[in-house]
Amino acid sequence: MKIKSKAVGIVIGVLAACLLISAVSLSIFVNTDRFRNILLNKINAAIAGNLTLAGHDISLLKGRIALQNLTLEAPLGNRLATLEYLMVDIAFLPLLTRSLVIETMTLKRPDIRLKIDKDGAIDIVEVFNTSPPIEKTQTQEQSSFPFDVIGENIWITDGDCHITSEPDNLQVDLNRITVEARADLLKKTGQIAIRVEDTALAYDARHLKINPVTLSVLLTKNQSASVAFKAKTDFAEIALNGEVGQILHDPNLNLELEFDVSLSQLKHLLPLPAEFSGITNGVLTVQGDWHDPDEDLRLNYKGGSLAGYPVDGMHTDLRLKNRQLLVKQLEILTGTGEINLAGTADLGDVFPEGLVSSQVHPDNIRYDIKTDLKHIDIAFLGRDTHGVKGVLNTRAAFKGKGIDLNTLSVSASLDGVLEKLFLEGFQPVSYTHLTLPTTCTPC
Repeated sequence: MKIKSKAVGIVIGVLAACLLISAVSLSIFVNTDRFRNILLNKINAAIAGNLTLAGHDISLLKGRIALQNLTLEAPLGNRLATLEYLMVDIAFLPLLTRSLVIETMTLKRPDIRLKIDKDGAIDIVEVFNTSPPIEKTQTQEQSSFPFDVIGENIWITDGDCHITSEPDNLQVDLNRITVEARADLLKKTGQIAIRVEDTALAYDARHLKINPVTLSVLLTKNQSASVAFKAKTDFAEIALNGEVGQILHDPNLNLELEFDVSLSQLKHLLPLPAEFSGITNGVLTVQGDWHDPDEDLRLNYKGGSLAGYPVDGMHTDLRLKNRQLLVKQLEILTGTGEINLAGTADLGDVFPEGLVSSQVHPDNIRYDIKTDLKHIDIAFLGRDTHGVKGVLNTRAAFKGKGIDLNTLSVSASLDGVLEKLFLEGFQPVSYTHLTLPTTCTPC
């Protein structure tokens, strides 16, 4: 009996020693240059480009993989991506419960360069697209993850991304990117915070710089996402906050966008047809199904020049619900007078498939608009009216359909009073009254 027990002990000891020796040998081998070269050769044989790796460190006991100075090149030799350092820590015990837990993932100084050619192909994608995709069966598509992948701490520091699009003649540069994230793929929950210190966009001869851009998203178990986005440029500041329900299926929006825009600075980016100056700020609220949301817009303009017209201020309150536009207030202050506009516009036939659709028929618009002009100087309405002076008070109403003059159908009424009318070469007129009902239908 003692002999058998001793033999069993010897066998177990030998096996344990063999396992230990194997583990140590394997740990040494996976950290050699030979192992790295074998791995790189297999990868490069499977892709159209060339991947290089300056160094690596693999600890099987700690579950850690560290890679230094990765470089991915296109077949022609141009660099597509570089990474100074990658470190991944994996927990072993959760594997027993079919959970892959990434305790820490750190990427330092990644630099990605994307180029979209005239055919829409992306060079970095083409490097990996060397074989036809494998078609999945319906059972495979419906199957869940074999493991629950959990990322506890994911960091990207000091990253850069450069995108060149030849079809659009567009260049986008994202510099000093920082990302902090955590996620659970099986539960479809997570949190991510992104900050881009410097963003530059070049389109033809136009340039835009954004410093900085921040985005944070919190995705909860019920697939409701809290969103916060901020950006600042030379001419504008915007802040977007709110929630997006069922974000992974049929998103339902509850978002609020606050903005401040300098029109005088905006002209450096957009070729405006006339003079614009002053600052405008407002709040846009979007609620409902993302295909066809309801919207509220409240906008204030602090005065300046709009298309060359001097304006002391403007207040706007618009509401869009079920594709019915309600102009609650549109007030323009012009020195001694003001212009007020209110009414409704039916956009149901303009966007028959919802606001977010390619089907748009602007000539199907129906409208019922009323305007009120109080103490408006004629010089404000027509800058070329030399020799004409006067003050206009008028009310007008427009009701109809369409905007094309060939198919326009509209009825209008005008009731106006012109005071202190002066025409060069004629006697001044102290008061004149004008009433003009009219109807216009297609010829």
